[in-house]
Amino acid sequence: MSNPSIDLSYSQTSAASSYLGASALSSSDNNDVESIGSESTERDVDSDAELEWQESMKQLEMLLTMVLIPFAGKWLGRRCAFWAWAKAMEWKYPVDVVITSKAEYRVGGIAAVASVSPPI
Repeated sequence: MSNPSIDLSYSQTSAASSYLGASALSSSDNNDVESIGSESTERDVDSDAELEWQESMKQLEMLLTMVLIPFAGKWLGRRCAFWAWAKAMEWKYPVDVVITSKAEYRVGGIAAVASVSPPI
């Protein structure tokens, strides 16, 4: 028995040439494609790093605009308001208030609040 020989010489270039045309694939085109592939991966890595950097900057901007600046503004606003109110009261009522005992001050404050609030 003799085995019929099978021709395995069908290559990728002949299959591609049948789809794309004979002039579509040449050896210089293959070299160009290989060099573009290596450059594009470097560009992809650079663009990925750039996108990640831009995303980090957006997150930092959001942190500043949503958390830190409002917190600092609220704190500074209250400090300025207390200072302005104290200066206005000193101007309108020139009285020196000296707290000698914090315990008596707290008891007096609790007694004042208890006397003003209605019973439950």
